Amino acid sequence: MPFFSVIIPIYKAEDYLRECVDSVLGQSFTDFELLLVDDGSPDSCPAICDEYAERDERVRVIHKENGGVSSARNAGMRAAMGEYLTFLDSDDFWCEPKGLEILYDTLGKRKTDVLVFGVKKENMETGVSYPQPFYPAELNEMPTPQLLLKLLERNTLLTSFYEMAVDRKYVEENNLYLDESLPIAEDGEWEMRAMSCTPSYGFINDTIYCTRRGTNDVFRATAWERLNGMAAFLERYWSQKYENDEIKRAVLGLGAYHYTLLCAQTACGPAGPQKSRLIKQLKSLRGYWNYAAERKAGLASKASRLVGFHGTLLLLGLYMRRK
Repeated sequence: MPFFSVIIPIYKAEDYLRECVDSVLGQSFTDFELLLVDDGSPDSCPAICDEYAERDERVRVIHKENGGVSSARNAGMRAAMGEYLTFLDSDDFWCEPKGLEILYDTLGKRKTDVLVFGVKKENMETGVSYPQPFYPAELNEMPTPQLLLKLLERNTLLTSFYEMAVDRKYVEENNLYLDESLPIAEDGEWEMRAMSCTPSYGFINDTIYCTRRGTNDVFRATAWERLNGMAAFLERYWSQKYENDEIKRAVLGLGAYHYTLLCAQTACGPAGPQKSRLIKQLKSLRGYWNYAAERKAGLASKASRLVGFHGTLLLLGLYMRRK
């Protein structure tokens, strides 16, 4: 059994795929399997995947009908045999050749359900690089509920699959597969669900992953479809029961960030019945702002007490248009 299963969902990524795959196969640590999940890609990606599988026995290819990024990741997770799961988007790459070695050494010293590492973000259109979050050592000693609240207070949001290694058995035992009905924010929904199961977390500051911003989003859905999907999962987490109040505050605190983003995006949408229906649904969920801990959600929460829900929606829309 390999120690790591590296899962790459692939769709219309022929311009980036080789760099992505080579960054995995060039790792100094070699006890891994690489699962290339061809999500019915209509370009040369299926042939590229098969080429790598013929050249390297660590590579396994899954060809499937197109179902979206969540479906592709789920197919990889269900086929995985490694002790830990790691993920790459097919237009990104690992920038640290010793990345898996660093993760392996860290997990050897302290095994956790989720190990979070550093990510470098680059905007390919502007050339701007964004600093990664810094994780102080104290985070590794904190109980999960307090840790999650601390992260929110530091404006550090764990909402991307590519920034973590996850224990496969933890995923299986808690049925932590992605919600395939969501066309957007599936990572964030997964993290809210994972938080509810109180995993143990570990943090390192080594920069292992480079994600490109501004490249073509091949899993893009229509705007209202995306926003309605976010509203649906926020409604679900608002109404569910939690193990204790600390976990509830942490999960709904992350939800408050997604809720604020959803309100801002909805405010920017064109007028019409779809927008009216969504605003009505969002108003019923405004209690999320009572749990705001992240900075922008906190500002929106304060605004709602001063100018009300609709006034805050207007301010968020103005903010989004000026960005």
